[in-house]
Amino acid sequence: MKFNINQKLAKLTGEPLMWQEPNKLTGLMEDTTNQVELREVIVNSVLAKEAKDGKEKLANYDLAQRLQKVESDVEITSDEAVLIKSAIEKNYGTLIYGQACRMIEPITPEK
Repeated sequence: MKFNINQKLAKLTGEPLMWQEPNKLTGLMEDTTNQVELREVIVNSVLAKEAKDGKEKLANYDLAQRLQKVESDVEITSDEAVLIKSAIEKNYGTLIYGQACRMIEPITPEK
């Protein structure tokens, strides 16, 4: 399957979804100036995915590295899609998981 890895994520209101970091004075989370991008979500999730052994860790690393380097459109196998979606599910909440899944495998209307 093929998709654009540079897609940006949004809040349910349609506003851009921004990465957050703690305020140095208050410790409260605040938006940064960087909008959440599908590439970052995928790469971070694949790198954080638990692996059963070194072989699986290396495969995850190689996939993350390949996805980090691609310009925009990326082709992945159905097995890679399953791995990516599973990794995102374990590392992010529903808003990010849902959007990422729809961006990777859009729902096609029935004819």
